[in-house]
Amino acid sequence: MQNFDNYEKYEKMSETEFRLKVSELEVKLSEIGLSLIKEYASGGLKALLLLNGAAGIAILAFLGNILGTEFDRWIRGIAWGLVFFSIGAFFSTISWLFAYISQTYYNEANGNDKMIKNGTIWRNTTIITVVVSGIAFLIGGLNYEINEKYKKFLLG
Repeated sequence: MQNFDNYEKYEKMSETEFRLKVSELEVKLSEIGLSLIKEYASGGLKALLLLNGAAGIAILAFLGNILGTEFDRWIRGIAWGLVFFSIGAFFSTISWLFAYISQTYYNEANGNDKMIKNGTIWRNTTIITVVVSGIAFLIGGLNYEINEKYKKFLLG
């Protein structure tokens, strides 16, 4: 970034040159902001995939250790937990695809309102899939407690 401490340099500029310089700085700031948004969004999607995938792997490792015990009382909660972690991993993965589609629409819009609207629809779809992935992780983690609490209701 440039420093505005050297006022004499800018006093010699015409108003048009100065406005152009300000516009260039605004574009640079926008680029920095967009790169940060991209970095945070990508990191969040990776984190969701890692959380759901690692939780699923942990459950599979746990299953391997309890097969010799009386696992009947845990198996329902464990199985449903694995299902929800798998759903969460799936939705975090397809959210990358939806984000790509959304960004493609925005990049090719060139002021076309229909393309921008389609990009917005895909962006909102991406947000929904990210939220579903997070909810699936929470349900997968809390599944054993939910299963125990509502066992009588679930089993009849």
